Amino acid sequence: MLLLPVLVGLMVGSGTLLTGGGTGPAADQGRLPWEDRVNRYFAEERVAPLTTFTRWLSTLADTESVIGVTLVCVVALLVLPQVAWRAEALFLAASVVTQTAVFLLVTALVRRPRPDVPRLDGAPPTSSFPSGHVGAAVALYGGLAVILLLRTRGRGRWRYAAATALLLVPAAVALSRVYRGMHHPTDVAGGLVNGAATLLIVGSVVLSGRDAPTSGTARTGPPRRTRTTVRALAARCSGPDATFAARLLLTAAVTAAASVPFALSLVLVESGWPPLYRLDEAAAERLHQAALGRPGWVRALHVLTDFVWDPVTLRLLVALVVFWLLTRRAWRLAAWASVTAVAGALTGVLVKSVVERARPHLPDPVAHAPGFSFPSGHAMTAVTSCAVLLLVLLPLVPRAWHPLAWALAVISVVGVGCTRVALGVHWVSDVVGGWLLGLAVVAATTWVFEAWRADAGRRRTTVTREGLEPELSAPAPEPPLDVRAPAAGPTAADR
Repeated sequence: MLLLPVLVGLMVGSGTLLTGGGTGPAADQGRLPWEDRVNRYFAEERVAPLTTFTRWLSTLADTESVIGVTLVCVVALLVLPQVAWRAEALFLAASVVTQTAVFLLVTALVRRPRPDVPRLDGAPPTSSFPSGHVGAAVALYGGLAVILLLRTRGRGRWRYAAATALLLVPAAVALSRVYRGMHHPTDVAGGLVNGAATLLIVGSVVLSGRDAPTSGTARTGPPRRTRTTVRALAARCSGPDATFAARLLLTAAVTAAASVPFALSLVLVESGWPPLYRLDEAAAERLHQAALGRPGWVRALHVLTDFVWDPVTLRLLVALVVFWLLTRRAWRLAAWASVTAVAGALTGVLVKSVVERARPHLPDPVAHAPGFSFPSGHAMTAVTSCAVLLLVLLPLVPRAWHPLAWALAVISVVGVGCTRVALGVHWVSDVVGGWLLGLAVVAATTWVFEAWRADAGRRRTTVTREGLEPELSAPAPEPPLDVRAPAAGPTAADR
């Protein structure tokens, strides 16, 4: 529970960045250009069926519904089972209450105005950041999904579908709040973070170390308590049949944590933070002046950025590695490499189209590039591609050459960024944003791959030293898809 003050601090800090610390006219505080475009788009595209549907979704997460559903579920958890599920009931109630407390505290300190578009609901006198509806939906329906998965082990695939439906409710509520003009996109993102973090914190205290019974067994005696940490809660969900909830929640948590630096850079870029603006302008001007007097240097930079470190070149290398992995029958590693590369490319294009930041306009430019500026596609592709190549091939590289492999990857990533800024086609913050977003994508996909290794009974690896799949140098990089670990037979002593 000591993490709760950290959560409050992060939420308040994020809200303060969004509002610019409360400076400027009240109507302009917390308004980001890309969010204004999203808000106006939803306001202009409203249709009667969606308006009715989103009203119903918002009702699922309003105060009266959350209180009523929580009370009914808590009573059911205490009364319906043969042995009362006290820990689960406490987990659900505490998650909803804790999320609400964090929400009220953050809104009292942030005070962000709501979107400047026609709103379909009455606006309560609270800050727009974070969304209380979304946070409550995550705490309630996400908490029910966790309880469902943890208490119904080995009882069929239906529980995955039911849990997925419960987890889709907060996402649908988030879209409905933006559609109805009640919140900015970053408000609902803050609500998602608040609810998910609350579930992890409360669950680590209330649920960790309590052994849920599997089918055909009954729990006897008082529940055993172990470490009250998030890691203990994740460990409790180990095993191929019970990892869905932990994997989904923790993957979301890892992705959110990895995305925080990028989100911070995005907010600073969109809000026109003066120190960042001055840094971008100064770097662009100095490097442009240096390039004008060194034509040989400019030609070398063009060769590096257009051929050696070009996104097409890097993606072709990744494609060759994926093809080689398929010939080795390393299916999941090939899937990880493909998903990482494709997700990075699509995410970069999506963010560019939303932010719509103009590229530097310099007198006598030495290079031109189409499209928008933030984040740098070259920088992001360099991160995702070099990560794929390094983490896949590292097991095949002699241990003594590992520092050289890492040095080549780092030089490539940094070099790409330097060439883009030096040629005047990107701001410094564009390159940094591309690096951070690429790292977030790699962190998320790597976490999922590591979860598969745990399911398959593979040992935990140190990715930075051994790569993702140390067994790649063996004849069979991964076990067959349908094989389960054989049951332990009698030992020599038993005979």
